[in-house]
Amino acid sequence: MSSSEPLQELIARYVDDALLATIAEEYRSGRGLYVGTSNMDAQRFMIWNMGAIAASGHPDALELFRRVLLASASVPAMTPPVFFDVEIDGERFDEMHADGGLHSQFFVPLRVIDLPAAIREAQENGFDCAPTPRMFVIRNARFTPDPEQVERSIPDIAGRTISTMIQAMGQADLYQIYAITRVRGSDFHYGEVPKDFVWNADQEFDGDEMRRLFDIAYELGFNGTAWSDTPPGLFAVNTAQ
Repeated sequence: MSSSEPLQELIARYVDDALLATIAEEYRSGRGLYVGTSNMDAQRFMIWNMGAIAASGHPDALELFRRVLLASASVPAMTPPVFFDVEIDGERFDEMHADGGLHSQFFVPLRVIDLPAAIREAQENGFDCAPTPRMFVIRNARFTPDPEQVERSIPDIAGRTISTMIQAMGQADLYQIYAITRVRGSDFHYGEVPKDFVWNADQEFDGDEMRRLFDIAYELGFNGTAWSDTPPGLFAVNTAQ
């Protein structure tokens, strides 16, 4: 319902040839950058290897990179989806992509999850160390329930329903990643917005408040209290009598 042109302009302003070259350089050194979108036609979650796109040398790499970012932030029914032209077996058609959060709020590509296999392969090629893989997950929100009186109207109930579903889906994604780290023998570290942090601004994206939150997170990281080794609520029990 809202135009995504302002976001397109913002992406174009910051994602330029210089940034693409930097990402390509980091990709060649072994670092990965991935973005998720929802393929609305196929009902599938799509993971884009942004480093590979940047390093491809294709003349349309910059435009594709920008469109993936736009699609990943295009919330269904709020902003228009993004269409990608594809060709399969000589037939051309388009795919409709939207915000990846429709399928997954947290994701880790399999090649990143299977760090133990990568370590074993490196050891077979002469790597003489046995490090413990570590998984760090940062969420720019929190899973703490936010009780409030919901207005007894269909729009308010619908909005509350969607926000509750998003919370539940996010926790399920996080629990899945945690379970995978347990199976694969990786350490797990999770951080989110502190429970006692109060947002003191009317706007969702307020520069001063964002910097204040960053400073708090920096301090927590510096004194070693930023990370939890289990997802929130994993072992919670109902203590009501």
